[in-house]
Amino acid sequence: MFNVIIRKSIIKKIDKLKPYEKEIKRILTLLSETPIIKGRTVKLSGYENTYRIRIGRIRIIYKIFWKEKNRLCYGYRL
Repeated sequence: MFNVIIRKSIIKKIDKLKPYEKEIKRILTLLSETPIIKGRTVKLSGYENTYRIRIGRIRIIYKIFWKEKNRLCYGYRL
């Protein structure tokens, strides 16, 4: 089981993305159970332990801290 740490600014922005809000919250819940969601997660080249998940036009970018079993969701892009 992993802890998902989400910045407050990201939480506020997720609430404004109405068409994608439920799917984003579902994905964030899945991230606490599995480190990488098969078929949805792409590793970002040039970054260590940093991944993205695409939901429509939105990309959730997060970093995995394997030893601490934490995930930091630190951004998204449209």
